[in-house]
Amino acid sequence: MNLGNENRESNRKLAYTYYMQSASLNWSGRGKSYFAMATLADANPKQAVADAEKAYDLAHQLDPDEVINLHKLLIRNYRRLGEFDKAKFHFDQLARLLGAVPEAEPGL
Repeated sequence: MNLGNENRESNRKLAYTYYMQSASLNWSGRGKSYFAMATLADANPKQAVADAEKAYDLAHQLDPDEVINLHKLLIRNYRRLGEFDKAKFHFDQLARLLGAVPEAEPGL
């Protein structure tokens, strides 16, 4: 993942390739690789969502700020794709993470 970080600003395509190679391995930082790929692909909503959903499946490998930013990325790109139900799902997840919407109590 270091080569991706080193090339992120100077050559986004090369950085994406390095992150993709990193994500192809089964390791504890795989979720971070998918998240980095999603952020690099943000100009392409379909690709960004595909990478971000893989990162979401591995959200336990991300730090709290990355999870928050992952939800924001998914909300933005699902809206761009016109998939408003999926955008709302991630909006609700983000609101819960930020404490804006309390979890429903059983029996209510």
